[in-house]
Amino acid sequence: MVELQGIPVSPGVAIGPALVLDADGYRISRTLIAADKADEEYARLRSAVDAVAKQLEANRLETLSLIHI
Repeated sequence: MVELQGIPVSPGVAIGPALVLDADGYRISRTLIAADKADEEYARLRSAVDAVAKQLEANRLETLSLIHI
């Protein structure tokens, strides 16, 4: 058992699962991918990155059009 200590914000004891967060406060989940699924998973990642890039560009153009009204 790991015992963590911190600054208490209320009296008492809490026992439960720890939530792992990265430095920016995002939850990090652990998922193992089978070696034979790596290419498929990379394609999913690439697709998600492309979709976000398109959405960011659309947001940029929309914001730019509002500035030049």
